[in-house]
Amino acid sequence: MAIINTLNHVTDILYLDTFYDDLRLSGNWRKKGSNEPAEVTYNEARLFAFDNGEELGFTTQMPHGWKIGTNLDFHIHWTPGTRGVTESGKTVYWKAEFQVVGIGSNFGSPTIYTLHDTCDGVDDKHQLVDATASVDMSAITSLSAVIIGRIYRDAGDNWVGVGNNCPILLEADFHYQMDTPGSREEYVK
Repeated sequence: MAIINTLNHVTDILYLDTFYDDLRLSGNWRKKGSNEPAEVTYNEARLFAFDNGEELGFTTQMPHGWKIGTNLDFHIHWTPGTRGVTESGKTVYWKAEFQVVGIGSNFGSPTIYTLHDTCDGVDDKHQLVDATASVDMSAITSLSAVIIGRIYRDAGDNWVGVGNNCPILLEADFHYQMDTPGSREEYVK
């Protein structure tokens, strides 16, 4: 028992600092019906090219290492594909709409996050755009909170290409703070 208590103490010392990690959404995409983006092959991967108004839904769960109550920072990784030069200076209006719900809580109205990014004129470049605001997690006090929502391209941007010539979603994820590698119990830190 003394060895276990010593190991727990060492673990507590190692995790006095806060660390960041990605909560990735790749593989969690859900098609939403007739307004879904085209699937394209890009560098041997099956990805989605988003035209205006097209969307994908997603669900994910907060990892047990999340520092409860700390905010999330959402961002989108995308590429102009072979349209970088053609779309130079054009702005893409990404939007994300989601809600975070703890166990025993009710789903309510989602919050919309804006992610506008301008193509910098380089073909096949990996671009990243952050949401204009962090996700407030102060009301979530339990492990295993679920995030449910959608990502879409909003009307109003000035990207010219359509269909397979649209911005390609590489990945979307949340940066979150960790204070432990997980939880010591199934539903309690």
